[in-house]
Amino acid sequence: MALPLTLEYELPGLPSAARQQIRIYGGVTTLVGPNGSGKSQVLRSLKRPLAQATHSRKVRLLSAGRLYHLEQFRSDFDGNRRSSPEYDSATFGDKGYQSRRHDSETALGDFHTLSARPDLLIKVAERLRRLFKREMFLDWDAGILRVNFAGPSSSGALYSAAREASGLLQLVVLLAALYDDEVGALLIDEPEVSLHPQLQAFLLREMHRVAGDPGIAGKKLVVIATHSAEMVDLSRPEDLPNIVFCSDVRGNPIQISPEAGELQNKQLRALLSRLGQEHKLTFFCRQPVLVEGPSDCIICAGLDRRFDLYLGAAGAQLVPVIGEGQMPVVVKLMRLIGKAPIVVADADAIADNLHLVNVYVSEPSVNRAANEKGHADASAFARNVHSDFCQHVQAHWADIAPQAEQHLYWRDPDGPADEQMRKRRAVLATLMSMSAAERENLCNSSVWAGMHDRLSALLDLLETAGCFILRRGTIESYYQFSSPQGTEGKPTAAVGEVEGFMQQDEGVVEANYADILRSLRFAAAAEPIDEVRALRELLLGIAAAALGDLSEKTSEDELNMSARRLVGEKSSLLRLVPKVGDGGIPELEIHLNSSVLDVRGFPIRLQRGCNPVAEIDRQLGL
Repeated sequence: MALPLTLEYELPGLPSAARQQIRIYGGVTTLVGPNGSGKSQVLRSLKRPLAQATHSRKVRLLSAGRLYHLEQFRSDFDGNRRSSPEYDSATFGDKGYQSRRHDSETALGDFHTLSARPDLLIKVAERLRRLFKREMFLDWDAGILRVNFAGPSSSGALYSAAREASGLLQLVVLLAALYDDEVGALLIDEPEVSLHPQLQAFLLREMHRVAGDPGIAGKKLVVIATHSAEMVDLSRPEDLPNIVFCSDVRGNPIQISPEAGELQNKQLRALLSRLGQEHKLTFFCRQPVLVEGPSDCIICAGLDRRFDLYLGAAGAQLVPVIGEGQMPVVVKLMRLIGKAPIVVADADAIADNLHLVNVYVSEPSVNRAANEKGHADASAFARNVHSDFCQHVQAHWADIAPQAEQHLYWRDPDGPADEQMRKRRAVLATLMSMSAAERENLCNSSVWAGMHDRLSALLDLLETAGCFILRRGTIESYYQFSSPQGTEGKPTAAVGEVEGFMQQDEGVVEANYADILRSLRFAAAAEPIDEVRALRELLLGIAAAALGDLSEKTSEDELNMSARRLVGEKSSLLRLVPKVGDGGIPELEIHLNSSVLDVRGFPIRLQRGCNPVAEIDRQLGL
C-alpha cells in the first residue's frame, strides 16, 4: 500500500451524499478539535475504508471508555457495593473472547491478545518491569481469564488488576494494541486517558516506533483522536499534514496539503520549531484568543472570571504570543488550520507598522465593513491613516510631548532605540487615552481631534474582524491596583491587579477595562448565564394560576397542590404562601426552596389583581 492514502467515509445521521474524506500521509495521523466536533465519529467511520486498505491485516478501534469493564470491580458503580468494590472478583472473560479479541473496542481484547501471544506478553511485561517495577501475570481459572500484578509495595504478593492504577492499566492496553503485528491499522480514541504528561510522551514515541506503511512487516497505521497537546507531534512544517482539524461534524475536517506554499514560509518554519504547548492548545479550541504575553493572559483570565464570560465553555483559548513580530505569523498559522483567531495586541502593533493590520484588512468582511463606512478599500484606508499619523507625529511632536513623555511607552528603558518609533507609540496611546476636553487643550487641537477620529475608525473597523488593539498602549497601562514598574516582574504585577479588581465594583472595572472586555465578549460570543431568567418562566406560570385562585379563604396547601398539578415536581422549587395585604387585599408570597440557584428578589410578594409579569420582573431586577 502506497502513502498518501485517501479515505472516504460517511458519518451516521448525515445524508449519504455528504461523504467526507481525509488523507493519511504518514504513520501517525492525529484528529484534534473541541468537544462535539465529530472526532470520535470520524474515527469510527474510518474502520471500513481502512479495512479495505490494509487487506488481510486487522483494523482495531480502542474506545475512550476501554476500561469500562473493570469499573464493576473497582468502583461502587451501582450504589449497592456499600463503598466496598469487589476488586478481587475481577475477571476478563472466557475463552470465547480469543476469537473476537480484535473486534473488541475495550481492554478485554488486549488482555486476551496478551494471553494468546507470549511474545507480546514478554514485550509489554518487560516495559512494565523496567518503567514501573511491576510484574504482570495472566492466568486461566476454570476457563476465565484473570490478571494480577505484583509490585515493590506488595512484597511479591499478587493483587488483582482491579486494584492497579488506571494509568498503568491504560498503558498495558495501548502497548499491547500497538505491538500487535496482526493489526494493520489502529484507531485510538483519547489515548491520553489517565496518563500523566510524561507517560503521554512515552506513548507517543512508541506509536512512532511502530507506525508506518502496513505493507511493511511490524508497521501499522495509527490514527488517534485527542484532547491532549502532549499527543500532538509538531516540530516542523512537514508534520502539519498529519494533523486533521475537526470543527463541525457536518463539514469536512481541515487538512493541510504537503504542497501548500505556506509550509515553505521561513517565519512559519521558525515558529513551528519552537512551538510551545500553549500554542498547541489552540488546535483543540474553536476560537483562539492571541494575547501579547503572560501578563495579558493573567488579566484576561481574571476578567473572564470577574464577569462570568465563560470563555472556555464557548470554546475560546487564551494563548500568549511571545516574540517581536510573531503575532502576524501565528495568525496566519491559525487561519491555515481553519481557525479564526482573535487578537488582543499592544498599540505598537499599529504604531510601528501595518504587518498585523494587513493580515486583517485583507479579509473580505473587513472590506465590506469599510465600504459601508464610505471607504473604497480597507487596505488603502489603513495605509492612509497610518501614513498621516506618522507624518503628523514627526511634524507636531511638541504639541503633545508633555503628555506623551509620561506614558510607559516613552519611559520604558527596554523600549526601541529608534526615537521616532518611541514617539509614535507614546503619541498613539496618549491620544487614544485622552478625553475630548484634553484634546481641545492641545496646540493644533482640530488636527489632533481629526487624527483621533480617524484612528478610532480604523481600530473600530479592525474589531469587526476580531483584531483588538489596546488603545492605551500595553496591558499595564490599564492597571489601577498594581504598579507595572515594580521590581517583582510583570506577571506578579498582573496577579496583584487581578486581586484588586476582583474586589472592585463591577461598573468601575467595566469602565476601566472596556477595551479588553470588548475583545473577550467577542470571543465568548454567547449569552451570559442567567439563572433568574431560566427560573422566570416557571415562576410566571405558577404565579399567574395562583393569583387567579387566590381569595381570603385560600390555604397554603391548596396553592401548593394546585402548583404541583400544573407543573409537577418542578413546583417543589417554590413555596406559595397566602397573605393579607394593606386594606385586606389577598396577596401571594413566593419563596424559593433552593440554596443552589443564585437568584435575588425572593420572597416575591404579589397582590391579587396586579400584573404578574411586570411585578415579577420588577422584583427580580429584570
